[in-house]
Amino acid sequence: LVTVLVKHMPEWLHTQPDLVGVLWGRWRADARAQRLHSEEMLALPELLESKRLVKCFVNVASRDRSQVSYLYDILSIFGTRTRVDFTFVEDFYNEEVAVKYTPAQRHAVLMHFLSSFKQRTLAPPELVSALPLIVLPM
Repeated sequence: LVTVLVKHMPEWLHTQPDLVGVLWGRWRADARAQRLHSEEMLALPELLESKRLVKCFVNVASRDRSQVSYLYDILSIFGTRTRVDFTFVEDFYNEEVAVKYTPAQRHAVLMHFLSSFKQRTLAPPELVSALPLIVLPM
C-alpha cells in the first residue's frame, strides 16, 4: 500500500517520519532476512518485500537529501543473492547522488562513508558495496 502511495504521491513519504520508522523496522527484522535466504519458496508479495522497502527508502533519500545514512543502510541488499532486480538502486546512486547532489551533499555522503569506515558501523560487505556504488561514481 505504501509503495502505491509513494508512486502516486512522491512527495508524501518523507513527511511521514513515524511511517518511515516502521518501514525501517521491517527492513531490519530478522524474519525478512530469513525469508531472503529461502526466496525460492516465497510467494510473489513476500519475494518483492525488500524491493518495495528499498523503493520507499530511495524515495525518502531523493526527497530529503540530509538522510545520507539511508544510502548506506540499503546496501545490505547487494550482499544477498536474490533474483529480484535492484539495478534501480544503482541507477539512483549513479544518476541522482553522483550527478544531481550538490558538492556539499556529496561531501556529506563521503564523510558518512569515512565515518562508518572508521567507527565500523557498517559491515565489511556493505563497505565493499559502497565503494563502487556510491563513493567512486561521485
